[in-house]
Amino acid sequence: KALVMGNKSKVANVNFYDDIHQEVNAVASFNHIVVAAANGSGKTCNIVCVGESTTAGGEMTQRLLDIEATDVLTLNCVGTRGTGVNKHEGVGGMTMSWHLGNDASAFTSATNTFNYPAFITAIGGVIPNIVSIQIGINAMLSVMNKYDLSTKIATEMASYTTFINNIKASQPTTKFIVNTCIL
Repeated sequence: KALVMGNKSKVANVNFYDDIHQEVNAVASFNHIVVAAANGSGKTCNIVCVGESTTAGGEMTQRLLDIEATDVLTLNCVGTRGTGVNKHEGVGGMTMSWHLGNDASAFTSATNTFNYPAFITAIGGVIPNIVSIQIGINAMLSVMNKYDLSTKIATEMASYTTFINNIKASQPTTKFIVNTCIL
């Protein structure tokens, strides 16, 4: 629960550094809004968590469910993987490019084409309000030099952009949480 003194908005800037060269690779700004603890009372939020092994084990979604147990907002984790209420789209060893274009991904059709409406059908017609993406470790494992890093980042960022834009085309009000190590 947040300590609230009315609705307040704060802007934060985050610098992303290249660990090898200690150079700033990117700067991101975000707006953090603190709201009253009662906001969301009686509402349900559908969330799909997309990722690799850090998501596949279900620990992240279970932690969300544990927090939700004492909150006024009901959280509904959706996906084709996991058990019980702890559903997700985590697949160990995979990248965003894999989720975007492999027929084993819940988001693609048999022709390796991204198909978000088919995913929604596969999860019983529930439309996620939030898509949480925690992925990037596997894409970075093979990076050996600055050139490889730039190429990998460009490839994965293009996949992120396509993934998010395709979901937005189908469900424009969807919100995204992106937690990645590729920036």
